[in-house]
Amino acid sequence: MLTRRPRRIAAALGYDRIRVYPRGSEWVRIELLIGDPLDGEVPAPLAGRGLSVSDVEITIARDELGNPLRQSWVEGPHVCIQGATRSGKSVWCYSALAQLARLDDVLIAGSDLSGLLLGRPYVGTRHHEWQATGSADVEAHRDLLVRLVAEMDTRIRNLPPRRDKFTRFHAGFPLIVVVLEEFAGLLRLASTAPVEKGQPKMREQLLALYGRLVSEGHKAGLRLMVVTQRADATVVGGFERGQLGLRISFRLDDPEALVMLHGQSARDHLEEHQLAPPGSRWSRHPPGRWAGSADRG
Repeated sequence: MLTRRPRRIAAALGYDRIRVYPRGSEWVRIELLIGDPLDGEVPAPLAGRGLSVSDVEITIARDELGNPLRQSWVEGPHVCIQGATRSGKSVWCYSALAQLARLDDVLIAGSDLSGLLLGRPYVGTRHHEWQATGSADVEAHRDLLVRLVAEMDTRIRNLPPRRDKFTRFHAGFPLIVVVLEEFAGLLRLASTAPVEKGQPKMREQLLALYGRLVSEGHKAGLRLMVVTQRADATVVGGFERGQLGLRISFRLDDPEALVMLHGQSARDHLEEHQLAPPGSRWSRHPPGRWAGSADRG
């Protein structure tokens, strides 16, 4: 009971929040926090020039005590980010991608209908030719995914003997971060796109390419970052959703979406999550409240 209602206990004790740590079967340790360490700005330091993605960890959040949480993108899984409009998910993506794009052995690729997360920020860089943006040409997004799948297949064929994945990268062989910004919107647009007679519908082509990238990309040095308002199975797929190992949820209009992505244990956080301010989020890896890498206000 104590671990399920920390905010109510904190209010009764006159503190901003508490942390409860079980100690055996009869005792708990309670830490009382005078203020909220997540209020205000949470900076995301950029990696120094000349460093490799194999040697650095990217700051992705801070925990409830204000400690930075970092993630190795070489060892890390594919990522799924969900959240309502103005919940903070785009700012988190800007922060994470800014840290990654600075590394010479990382390529930022992907699809973005708005052209705000990808596209314009990368004009004139080595990343831009691996990106499809805008809603005028759905085939360009499909062709970009085809190109990424072809690159993945080439890498898998060239895996050294007795190796099941790539772990070292350089400028000529970068780790590829594949961003799918608002993938649900792309699928809706594709559902009305014309195709040649006898060809699968555009939506089905996109889903098939996405499925291959999710299931086989990790071994080839590709990491997906799927960004959507709601990680519904009709968008990210049931099996595919299971391959998105780092799952981040910002405030959601439908709190049941939290359970859909994080499992039944997330039910204990539904009320607080529904009222979370921009930049505050929950994840199952590790569990708890996180602050985004930007101003929460």
